[in-house]
Amino acid sequence: MRRRAHHLLERPVVGGHGLRRYAPFALSPPYALGWQHAQTVVKFQQMAPIRTPSDLARRSAEALRRRPRGEPDDGFKRETFALEREAARAQARAMFRRYPKAAYMTEIEHWRELPDGRIEFTMRRLPTAD
Repeated sequence: MRRRAHHLLERPVVGGHGLRRYAPFALSPPYALGWQHAQTVVKFQQMAPIRTPSDLARRSAEALRRRPRGEPDDGFKRETFALEREAARAQARAMFRRYPKAAYMTEIEHWRELPDGRIEFTMRRLPTAD
């Protein structure tokens, strides 16, 4: 098997799972080999960082910490209202008109009557209609 002409500019690097690959490095300044070759060496000199399982675990933990507590992460937007009975009905109708159930999966997720007679309800919907 013949090696490529620029094999002198590569060195073996052991990657993940014991795989061997070749990473370019310059024995002399890249411009000494000609401008066209210098562009190739510079282009391939930066390699992607090797990611480990601990990196993945750290990023996942950071994402969980940034998420607001008490809110489920199911993709729905939720709005909670506490209004008089007639105002609550009007608000629910307006939400269903603005965000139709067929497109946004809009629904009243929870409702209850408060001791002062107002109605507290939570409506949920998808953020966009697909």
